[in-house]
Amino acid sequence: MSKKIILFIGVIALGIGITVFTGHSHSKKTTATKNVSTRISSSSKQSDDEDALNVVNQFIKAYYNYSNSDEQKKQSLPLCTDKAVKELALNVKGTNVIAKSELEDVKIGITKEGEYLCLVNYEFSGLDIRPDVMVIQTKEVNGQYLIDSVSLPKAD
Repeated sequence: MSKKIILFIGVIALGIGITVFTGHSHSKKTTATKNVSTRISSSSKQSDDEDALNVVNQFIKAYYNYSNSDEQKKQSLPLCTDKAVKELALNVKGTNVIAKSELEDVKIGITKEGEYLCLVNYEFSGLDIRPDVMVIQTKEVNGQYLIDSVSLPKAD
C-alpha cells in the first residue's frame, strides 16, 4: 500500500512539474534530437549515475520511437539484460505489427539508486497517449549500464 502511495505522489509531482527527485526531461517539442546533457565530474559516483540515466533515456527513446514492433524490439534489445528482455517479450518472434509510435515528452525522476520513475507522453498511430508511467531499474553488467527491469504500474 505504501509503495502505491509513494508512486502516486511521485506521478503527481512529476506531472505538475515539481521536482521531488533529481529530474531530467526530454521533449520533442523543443528539439527533436535533444540529448541529455552530461556534466564532466571527477566523482565516479556521479559519472555512474549519469551513465545509468543515459541508458534509461536511450531505452525510452528506443522503446517509444518506432514504425513497427520489430523495429521496437531491435532498438530496445541491446539496452536490456536478459531479465528485462523476458519481461518485455523482446525476444518473442511473431507477427510484425505495423504501428507507429513517437515519443513526445519524458520526465525521469530518480527514486533510489538504480531505479527511475518515468512519465512518458507519446503518440501512438496518431493518438496522443498521456501519460505512461514506467518504473525502470538499471544494472551494471561488465562496466556498462543496462535496463534490468521495467514495470508499468496500473492504478487499482
